Amino acid sequence: MEQKQRFSIRKFKNGVGSALLLSLLLAPIALQTTVLAQDAESPTQQQLGNATNYTAAQADPSEEYLALEKLANTSQGEIINQITSTELTAAISEAKNAGVKVTVDKGVNFESLEAGQADYANQVTAVKTIIDKQVAAQKTYEEAEKKYQAYLVAEAQYEKDNTAYQAYLTAKAEYDKAFASYQEAYKVYETALAENVKLVAQYEQDKQAYDKAYALYQDELKKHTDVTAANAQKKADYEVALAKYNQDYANYQAALSTYTAASTGNARLKAAYDAAKAEYDKKKAEYDTAKAAYDKQVAEANRLTGVDGYLSEAVVQSLISKSEPNAKIVEIDGVTNFLSTTKREEIRLKNPNLVHTVSSYDANDYTNKMESAPLNVQGIIDEAVTFELAVGQSATVIYGGNLTSTFNGESIEKIEIKYTSLKSEVGSSIISVFQDPTKTVAFASDATKGFVGEGDELGLEISYYTASGKVTATKENPIVFSLSSMNSLGEESYYEYVRGLSSNLRFVPITGSQVNKYNDKIYARNSIDTIEPYNSHDSVDSPGRYYGSGAIIAESGNVFGIVVGASKHQTSHWFAFNTDIKASGLLPAPPVAPTAPTPPKYKVTGNNPEEPVKPTEPTYEDTTAPTPPVEPTKPIIVEPVKPTEPTKPTEVPKPGTVDEVPIPTVPAQLEVKVHPNTYSSHPTIQKEVTNDAGEDLSNALVPKGSTVKYPLQLPTLTAGRPEYKVLTVEDNIPEGYELNVEAVTAAFPDFDVTYDEKTRLLKLVSKEELVAAINKDRTKEFTFAKQALTGIVTNDGTVYKNTFKVSLDNSYTIYSNTVKVTTPGKPNDPDNPDNNLIQPTKQVVDAEGKDIDGQAVGLKDTLNYPLFWDMDQYNTIKDGDSAKDIYFYFDLYDASKVAVDLKASKEIVDENSQAVSDIEVTNYASFADLPKELQTVFENANLKEVVGDKSIVLYLPKDMAAFEENYVKKGISLNLRFVATPKREAAGQVIENTAGQVDFGNGYITNTVTNKVQVTTEWEDKHGTVLKDKVTGDQTEEAGSFDRYRFVETQETETGIKHIFEKLYTTEWVDEQGNALKEKVEDTETKEHGTIERYEYVRTEDTPTGIKHIFKRIVEQPVQPKKNLPLTGEQATIGLVGLGAALLALILAWKFKLVEKLKKVFKK
Repeated sequence: MEQKQRFSIRKFKNGVGSALLLSLLLAPIALQTTVLAQDAESPTQQQLGNATNYTAAQADPSEEYLALEKLANTSQGEIINQITSTELTAAISEAKNAGVKVTVDKGVNFESLEAGQADYANQVTAVKTIIDKQVAAQKTYEEAEKKYQAYLVAEAQYEKDNTAYQAYLTAKAEYDKAFASYQEAYKVYETALAENVKLVAQYEQDKQAYDKAYALYQDELKKHTDVTAANAQKKADYEVALAKYNQDYANYQAALSTYTAASTGNARLKAAYDAAKAEYDKKKAEYDTAKAAYDKQVAEANRLTGVDGYLSEAVVQSLISKSEPNAKIVEIDGVTNFLSTTKREEIRLKNPNLVHTVSSYDANDYTNKMESAPLNVQGIIDEAVTFELAVGQSATVIYGGNLTSTFNGESIEKIEIKYTSLKSEVGSSIISVFQDPTKTVAFASDATKGFVGEGDELGLEISYYTASGKVTATKENPIVFSLSSMNSLGEESYYEYVRGLSSNLRFVPITGSQVNKYNDKIYARNSIDTIEPYNSHDSVDSPGRYYGSGAIIAESGNVFGIVVGASKHQTSHWFAFNTDIKASGLLPAPPVAPTAPTPPKYKVTGNNPEEPVKPTEPTYEDTTAPTPPVEPTKPIIVEPVKPTEPTKPTEVPKPGTVDEVPIPTVPAQLEVKVHPNTYSSHPTIQKEVTNDAGEDLSNALVPKGSTVKYPLQLPTLTAGRPEYKVLTVEDNIPEGYELNVEAVTAAFPDFDVTYDEKTRLLKLVSKEELVAAINKDRTKEFTFAKQALTGIVTNDGTVYKNTFKVSLDNSYTIYSNTVKVTTPGKPNDPDNPDNNLIQPTKQVVDAEGKDIDGQAVGLKDTLNYPLFWDMDQYNTIKDGDSAKDIYFYFDLYDASKVAVDLKASKEIVDENSQAVSDIEVTNYASFADLPKELQTVFENANLKEVVGDKSIVLYLPKDMAAFEENYVKKGISLNLRFVATPKREAAGQVIENTAGQVDFGNGYITNTVTNKVQVTTEWEDKHGTVLKDKVTGDQTEEAGSFDRYRFVETQETETGIKHIFEKLYTTEWVDEQGNALKEKVEDTETKEHGTIERYEYVRTEDTPTGIKHIFKRIVEQPVQPKKNLPLTGEQATIGLVGLGAALLALILAWKFKLVEKLKKVFKK
């Protein structure tokens, strides 16, 4: 087993940079990874699963692959080559020319070319000896033959001369006979000449008479021609006039038809317009009446806007959607956790207040199918579907069925509401949507503690659809929605609100209603649920419904969005979104003015057309053509042929005689024997391995995903080779090598290329053209151009071996040498000792360098993330693919949870603690903000999904080529740093952080570290006095209450929040016996003693809770009476009775006032 220590002493020699950076980077990190040791010659080695592209491990090699490798550098069979000899060929040709008989015996095979050539030299000598003998005999024969041929020539000349003499004798006899015939013919010739002269004279006489008659004929013919031309002109003029008449008549008929149709159409248009005008006048009168009534209604509505129970402005309602008893939910999209209605009913029966509490259910209570059953929420009983929505999750509910709602009189066919959970202290809400969309929704998440914490918020976006499409509100056709039953126990306690109106909505208050808009929220500040008369707003038939209601109006848009919420938790928050306005003064749609008919556009008829007059045919002059005279026939003069005198033949002398010569004897034919020679050969083949730059990669280290080429040198075919039918190349491609079959096909155009991806066998079979070229001239050597197989290596930590074979007609098979390359990520690599696993790592440590992965942190804590860019395995790597020369490191973080300290994140050192300054550190808010070329690199490395919605800090070399030479190819790893601090929004949440490196375009990610952010809650008074020990936890604590203290506000601190209170002091007013004279006052300071009727101030004393003002009663001195005689009898009795009545009245009055004061105290 081998282990790899990333932060070893070897990688930190001399301290460079700040002490903090080194303390963080040198912190002990347990990142040792164990891998299986494997034989160095094993063809596969799997890199750990932190790679993001080309992540598959190399499969085990096939038996055929291993068998081919074992046969490397061997051959089977042999090639028999023909040995040629131009000397022997010439000698044989010379022998044949000399008349020697040449016999070819069976061929002889030699072990070498030289032995066969020596044998050919001996055969040449033997052939030449026979040639000499045959030539000598032939020379003797030819001399005798020459004499004999001369005799034959002389004999032939005699026969020729004798033939010429005999011919002369015959010609002389024929000449004599011909000359006698010539003399007779000449006499006949002279007689024919005289007859011809006579015939010509008679013809001249007849010709003169004919010419005179012909001149008279020409005069008559001219007169006839002139008359004929005049008649033709008359006829042509008539035909033109007739054609014009026919066209005019056709035009007349068309004009007459158009005139008739236009007159009829105009009459029909006028009748239709008169009828439409009458109907319009009728509707216009009705509209004027209705408009006057409507204007009066509008004026009345405007007048009543200030009256309680009326809308504060006169608005028109175009949408009627108050109740949909026959509606049903057709579809719900976006929900995976539907609540079982059986479980919901079980909870309701136990405690109906907990139906919408998340903790009432566990995972087994949910299903992925929608279930509907009756649900009673605040007295509303309707079929409802219940489901859970996490904060940020949305569900779209589509309502259909027999809907009765209308928009401008057009029926609504579909209603769509999108619900989005926006806030819940427990992370999700239980949502119940009613089948009737006008009853809408009930929701909550936690009713276990009563009105505490912050209530849930739910976003609603509603759309309506008619047969014409999506309903759109306009200023002419506005839509008014109702906000009713807005429960409130006062602004400091529980109240329901609506906020976040979409931009096309505005709030319209109801006059006299307690619901109004305060900042962004619409709610009731007073406790309308308990204070009369407002507490009648929640009764269905109460005339005071408007106390807890309002309205919102839309004059544009087709989606209407609001946010519904409550200030505290409750059992369930029911909200109905409809147009049932709880106020008077809502106007119906105004009457629509009729459209006046458009006066018709009459067709122009013109005048009634006039019929044209037909032309009269002309009278023609009679004429007859004259008869021409007959011309005399010219005599036929036959010229007689003058006879030719015959030629006398030339005289020929008689020839002499020739002496006879005997016939010569032909010499006998000699014979010589020869035989062809052959020799055996065993040509070899060669395989190489290179990259795009042409570098030799044998036993070298290459990047994963890079191009690796295998140049193939096919065998050199020697002269004298046999004729071949097929040459086959076979190569078992190693697993993990992605062969570019298209490139192979282009590189080997003379072969038919096939590749079986399952068996990984590449087969090249020679085409007919290549075989023809090999066999075209087998007397010469045939060589193949070196061509390469092209592909990429796709596995980390893998050894790629390759061997190929060539077969010639299955009679001779050759196996090449074996070549080998390796990719980074393979320990125990004998060819590349620095090769090992590619393992970038990260850690999260505190300021002292202590590992805090998985531990809680505070809002003011700094998160230090040491990062390790692992590159030692790339030492001596060969990369010939410049397109893959891209290197960078990246850190992924959640920008909603942490703030980045980019300056601190720029401190980088190499494994030798030397500062690195040529790396640019940049912060990108999202993947989309990366430069396009970097986005492409991330996508090619399958890192886009890893990034997701995270933000990115990118560590990018400024000069990629220099970085490759200085660090990558030298195998120098880097230690980087990412520094961030938690944001307040991260309180109670887990911060996750992952990083990664991209080398040669390949991605590798680190381990993920996590920290949960805790917050601190403090309690102090205004003067900084601590009222309670601070509490640190996953969420802040409620302010609560303290005796004799009043809550003022909650302030944010660096570590959480601080609740501020102010101390309260009591002021009392009592008499000397301790009886209360005034109601006790509790405030932040004591009050002056003031005055009390019929009492005087004595002193002020301190009490445990404040001060006490002490008064004493003022005793009035009685008025001295006038001295009168003492009353006696009845008069005295009456006086005593009056005095007693007066005293009794004073006592009763005092007691009555005291009781009233007590009532007020108790009531408060």
